[in-house]
Amino acid sequence: MDLVSLIAACTIGGFDPEITRAVVTLSSHGEPWSYRIEGDRNAKVYQSPEAAIVGARQAQKLGKVVRVGLGGIEVDLEAATALPNEAMFSPCVNLSITTRRLSEAATRCAESARPEPDYCAVGIYFGSWEKSADDMIEAAMIQVAVQAD
Repeated sequence: MDLVSLIAACTIGGFDPEITRAVVTLSSHGEPWSYRIEGDRNAKVYQSPEAAIVGARQAQKLGKVVRVGLGGIEVDLEAATALPNEAMFSPCVNLSITTRRLSEAATRCAESARPEPDYCAVGIYFGSWEKSADDMIEAAMIQVAVQAD
């Protein structure tokens, strides 16, 4: 399934699909079995979710913030969760979590009267409420424009 179809299938009622696609491109370049260390532009890509988990856990043990899967969700791979860590790399699960987090952030942005709530959400997703990742907002805007061509 191509990325556009996967986003449509896994994020029904979710966040803006074009901005979601930009977030995926920026996070993982469309590679589901990948992780990115916070601050790095390039994801580390593996052939299986198991291998990606091993690599991500090693990075996390070094005190790095790790973002996993298609949407680059920030996750603590050492914490106990309701889902096994492998599920975080499942494309649909990962995209559902990504769009839920983006939607929640966009709602908060709108309620706070911040301009452009969807792009504001991207800044929060890659940064925090206190310190938006403005470089990622700009990168997402550019990516959406490129995708439209």
